[in-house]
Amino acid sequence: MIGSIIVLSIIVGSLIVGSIGDGLNNRPNKVIKGEDDEIKKVISYKPAGHILKAAEIGLLLLSPFLISVDILDLIPYVSSYMLARAVIFNPLYNVARGVDINYIGNSNLWDKFLRKLKLPNWGYWTARIVLLVASIGIIFNEF
Repeated sequence: MIGSIIVLSIIVGSLIVGSIGDGLNNRPNKVIKGEDDEIKKVISYKPAGHILKAAEIGLLLLSPFLISVDILDLIPYVSSYMLARAVIFNPLYNVARGVDINYIGNSNLWDKFLRKLKLPNWGYWTARIVLLVASIGIIFNEF
């Protein structure tokens, strides 16, 4: 039980900080202008994004020291990570980037796949719930 909670925490924690970090890295700079349309300040979100991406990598590198993973345990670990990523990444990335939470891009294979499904928003959220339950089920069944 404790092992399952640790694995779940590592996976979810790394996905949260990683997706927000990616979103901040891809967010346009905020430009603050004065009364005469002169640029007073430019706020970049990239330093915070890089820190969060480093935290994601750190969490994933830390996982072998927190849990004893046998080579056969890698399959359920990677499977649960992939399912959780399908659930967590896009909504948090979109919010951190400053676009609509349901936005689906058109540049990577995952977004192209989602666009081809042509589901309504509730369909995507239902699928996310099913995938999240499957991911958590794998973790608590295997660890």
